[in-house]
Amino acid sequence: MAVDRLNAAEGDKIEINRVLLLSDGEKVTIGTPVVAGAAVSATVAEHFKGEKIIVFNYKPKVRYDKKRGHRQQYTRLAIDSITGPGIQASTPVHGEPFRASLQAEPVQEPVKEEVK
Repeated sequence: MAVDRLNAAEGDKIEINRVLLLSDGEKVTIGTPVVAGAAVSATVAEHFKGEKIIVFNYKPKVRYDKKRGHRQQYTRLAIDSITGPGIQASTPVHGEPFRASLQAEPVQEPVKEEVK
């Protein structure tokens, strides 16, 4: 899971106590504003920069243009366990860092059939 950059070194374990929604597959608990007693344990996998965003300002007829760019810094977390009311104990989650948010799915071209 990618979040805004955290002040933690790679490999550090962190605890997230502000859980807004909790689900065990059947039952969904929505917090008001947070779920009491719920916590998420995670490991900092890496720090990285997002894609570059180009900001271009232009005013016609006055020869004004300004080009700026920005790259947001993020932290990738690997979720270790989720605990909370209604969940028996720490629910192990896959240990691999979640990378699906940054990897694009391959686009499959539709097959064109020849018309005769």
